[in-house]
Amino acid sequence: MTTITNLKYCRICDQTKESSEFYEGRSDCKKCKIAYQLNRYHDLKDGVRDSDDWHTSEEARETPREIKAESERIDTNVNLIPEVELRCTDDNSSRSIFIFTMLPVVVIIYVILNDLGLV
Repeated sequence: MTTITNLKYCRICDQTKESSEFYEGRSDCKKCKIAYQLNRYHDLKDGVRDSDDWHTSEEARETPREIKAESERIDTNVNLIPEVELRCTDDNSSRSIFIFTMLPVVVIIYVILNDLGLV
């Protein structure tokens, strides 16, 4: 009789393991989680981080999976658009913008009041 095992990928040790070796809902295996907790406990106890710093070690790690993902990245060559201030400094144009936006409001209010029989 053949049994099918569920395999999961551990993001810390970069290995595929059975799902029984993982805590529920986590992407790192029990062994890596325990090692992280011990490292964190000892770092907090003496107040100084040791050379096995989990924040920097994960950034410096170069696994074959990460190298492949980095090589497949597409350079988009995005051209930056220079910033332009969109402020209206002319008083005449500010007045015309105000009138242009208030005109529909006045018309709508007039139509509503006319339908209610108040005008």
